[in-house]
Amino acid sequence: MPLTRRTLAAVAVLAAILSPSAYLAWQLRDMPHLGFRWDDSIYFVCAKSLAEGKGYRILSLPGETYQTKYPPLFPAVLSGVWQLQPQFPENLPLAMLLVWLMTPVYVLSARALFSQLGFGWGTQWALCGLLALNPWVVLYSFSMMSELLFGSMVMACLMLAARAAREQPGTRTALGADLVVSVPKLKTHHWAGATLALKNLFGVVPGGVYGWPKNVLHWAGIDECIADLHSLFPRTFAIVDGIVGMEGNGPIQGKPKAAGVLVAGGDAAAVDATCCRIMRIDPEKIRYLELVSENGQTRQENVAQIGEAIRSVETPFALLPEFARVRL
Repeated sequence: MPLTRRTLAAVAVLAAILSPSAYLAWQLRDMPHLGFRWDDSIYFVCAKSLAEGKGYRILSLPGETYQTKYPPLFPAVLSGVWQLQPQFPENLPLAMLLVWLMTPVYVLSARALFSQLGFGWGTQWALCGLLALNPWVVLYSFSMMSELLFGSMVMACLMLAARAAREQPGTRTALGADLVVSVPKLKTHHWAGATLALKNLFGVVPGGVYGWPKNVLHWAGIDECIADLHSLFPRTFAIVDGIVGMEGNGPIQGKPKAAGVLVAGGDAAAVDATCCRIMRIDPEKIRYLELVSENGQTRQENVAQIGEAIRSVETPFALLPEFARVRL
């Protein structure tokens, strides 16, 4: 396949922006600065231990203690140097070559990320030039440090996450839907107090991006995330199955609780508030309902309710001690 002018230009630009770091790496190929930053020498010593099959240890310390401060990935990569050339300091030029090669990997990873973000060809390479000529990047290009390796890995993770988000058809379909129907069970929740129609919207968030059970969203602020999802899906019809719900340490480790109700409505926040009252939970003390309630829409007097009265179907659900304050 013939090389295009743009490909040749890209190769020329890459060579130009990498030339300063390549020159310094060649001049310092014997690594006279090894140990100046402390971490680099620890990495290399631990790499020797891994190459010799002695585990992740610092061989120079009494008792050859295990390394517990730094992750082992970068030393594992460096261990290849010791396997190819076990003599020190003769193996330092080889180590320098390996370290410097992480610079083009870093720059090309950045270029791929910029491309995915929609930047034009010229802008991509201009940004890559700024990265490659950044003094810190140049410093790390000839230092036995892990920053460029892990920087490349972070960019790869960002690209994979973006691709996973695009390839999750469920979320795209939900965002473009005329109506989203949320059909949860009637349960208590050990973080939010209750898990109902709004919390059930966590199901449309792509697990390929946020993991399972999407704890990233829980830790970031479960109530705020529920409120954000409510704002993203304002056209939601809720049907809460409370024939048999769950009390106590819900949503997984609680106990079954028969309530014998179905609660449905076109205002998911009002449905959640009504379900809370059925469970004898005060919805005005549930944080996510506070966040989504506009002009008191979840107050009982503002909820247009048909069917049985709440008092005739209310069933107190057991709560964890830390949620005793929300008891109605």
